Amino acid sequence: MNMHKVCCKAVIAAASLCFGFAAEAQEGSDIGTNASPLTQPPTQDLPLPNEGLSRGYFFNLRPLGEDIGRKLADQGIYLTGRTFNEGFANVSGGIKRGALYEGFTAFGVDLDMNRIAGINGGSLHLLFNDLNGQSFQPYSGSAFANNKVFSLSAAARLNELSYEQLLFDDQLDIRVGRVPVGTEFDTSELYCEFVTGLCAVPSGYAFTKGSPSYLTASTAGVAQLKLPYSLYFNAGVYEDEPLLATQHHNDWPGEDWAFDKARGATIPVQFGYRTTFATDPYPRAFDIGGFYDTGDYSDPVLNTTGENRVRFGGMAKVDHGKSGVWLQAQQLVFRPDRTSERGVTLFAAANFTTSGQTNISDAFFVGASIRGPFESRPNDTLNFVVQNIGLSNAFSANLDANLALRGIHQTLSRTETYVEVNYGLALTPGITFKPFFTYILDPDQFGVAKPTPTNTHAVFVGAAISAFFPESLGLPRLGK
Repeated sequence: MNMHKVCCKAVIAAASLCFGFAAEAQEGSDIGTNASPLTQPPTQDLPLPNEGLSRGYFFNLRPLGEDIGRKLADQGIYLTGRTFNEGFANVSGGIKRGALYEGFTAFGVDLDMNRIAGINGGSLHLLFNDLNGQSFQPYSGSAFANNKVFSLSAAARLNELSYEQLLFDDQLDIRVGRVPVGTEFDTSELYCEFVTGLCAVPSGYAFTKGSPSYLTASTAGVAQLKLPYSLYFNAGVYEDEPLLATQHHNDWPGEDWAFDKARGATIPVQFGYRTTFATDPYPRAFDIGGFYDTGDYSDPVLNTTGENRVRFGGMAKVDHGKSGVWLQAQQLVFRPDRTSERGVTLFAAANFTTSGQTNISDAFFVGASIRGPFESRPNDTLNFVVQNIGLSNAFSANLDANLALRGIHQTLSRTETYVEVNYGLALTPGITFKPFFTYILDPDQFGVAKPTPTNTHAVFVGAAISAFFPESLGLPRLGK
């Protein structure tokens, strides 16, 4: 069966899933099933009046955009987007020392088709982004414990162009078009509190699946179904599109939109339970999910004759199909009072590869996010996470063979671990300044031309500043 037929079947399957399955929208998102995690604040800031300051903020920008935002919303037009910029330095270990900058800016519109065309529950989503700056990996030697803005090369990209429809009293939510991996599979609103390795989809999963990074989009169908007792079910189909890795999407729309460029489809599902402050004084979330990727990909170590290609040369063997599962849990465990959303939330997750020849076999992480660590700073956050990534035997064999050819009779670690601590200082609603510290133990050295056993760690310090345009400028969000 040729790839064109495979992709056509994937799209048909996507449409079928969209009308058969769906999931509960995340707290703090727009109406959409798939709003980009990088455009959605992890939590809603406390309300700020039009004039003056409320507790915990330094200044107020909301009056600047409130009038124009409301006028546009009355016409069914909602502006959205954000900017995230970070400066940081490798101060110990890694491949090289030094400072670097990376930034991401997204801007787009959500269109309420009820106001515009009388289609109740319908909406259109358009989002573009620009990624700029330097890559994290040449400094750390780690691709899997990556920094937050990690979507391949610096470029301007289409982040989303999709149509969404709510049905059956908003219980069923479907979205089709050019869609990014978003908030409904193997992620949490807490993960984007971190600069390293977690935002949107944890590294242990993101590097084994074929669907696109959350900073770009492929042809997809995503659906959500709300179930009784705070339960939900998610399902989707994403086209595997290798050309999404190229700069500027080969123009827009370009050849990467053609189905003959696809290499299969990734099909994720997730079943879970989630409460919010509106329904639970101690919100919690638990879920289990998995994916199957029908696409082809290069084997981590073997050539076309089944030999180690590092030792014997040759082209990489092409493998077909891979799968994985994940488990996630989070729980608010402490609230100093019931008048605010201050509190301590613990979270943990595990990812396992269940078939295929992937670079990562499993990944585990645990952490805590403290909202309002001080009574006078109710919108600040203090965040901590530690993750352990298990490298596959095939991936490790590739690196060890590289060492052996250079006369180095040592082996590299089969695991990679990182720790991050950061403090999010709320400057005004939607704008946060975040100093952070990251320690990486045994960088994976994926893609490093000459891996070395002396690269045992890397230490980064830096700071990031982010602004969510709707919250910071007083712009209304679709569905709010």
